[in-house]
Amino acid sequence: MPKNVFNDVFILSEKQEQLMEILWKSDKSLTSMDIMQILNDPHADYTYVVRMLSLLEKNHMISEVGTVPSGKKRARLFVPALTRQQYAVRLALASGITREDVPEVASALIQEVYGFGPEFGEKLNALIASSTQ
Repeated sequence: MPKNVFNDVFILSEKQEQLMEILWKSDKSLTSMDIMQILNDPHADYTYVVRMLSLLEKNHMISEVGTVPSGKKRARLFVPALTRQQYAVRLALASGITREDVPEVASALIQEVYGFGPEFGEKLNALIASSTQ
């Protein structure tokens, strides 16, 4: 399987992002079987989910935090290694955003999400610029 990397940042596939969403939304560590139950997809293949979890762990997206009994074996417990927001920051930085761009990016994000006009962006940029000098 080719490594999905852009500027040394692991980029989640759609299925990997679906697994990460489950982990991000959970308030506890999960096993692969927990994730299968939450997926609730009759077409989901357990072996594929286990492989995806292994790949996510290899790329430092999730961490194993222990094991729990599961029949005669033990099941590994997983948690996200970084938050959704930290992942978004990595993607932004991988796309070429620099330290100097942060005020404008923060301003653009807030304007986009909350619908503020350009005058808000100018004020926020000025505030951030004065705070970082």
